[in-house]
Amino acid sequence: MSKCLICESEYQPFVDFGDMPIANAFAKKEELNDEYTFPMKVGFCDSCNMVQLVEQPERERMFHENYAFFSS
Repeated sequence: MSKCLICESEYQPFVDFGDMPIANAFAKKEELNDEYTFPMKVGFCDSCNMVQLVEQPERERMFHENYAFFSS
């Protein structure tokens, strides 16, 4: 059983989307076999009504030198 990120109560996974790539990765065709994916399972906390990922993606793999976001 996993603990809620907000209230630390136990929560229940309720949907599994399988392995998903990171959004906005913009991988080239030759990079698709090496594309980072993570298990996208979603859980719900009955105590605080928080919906959250069961497993967090690796931050270093998400926010890398080619990350396509610029602040204004």
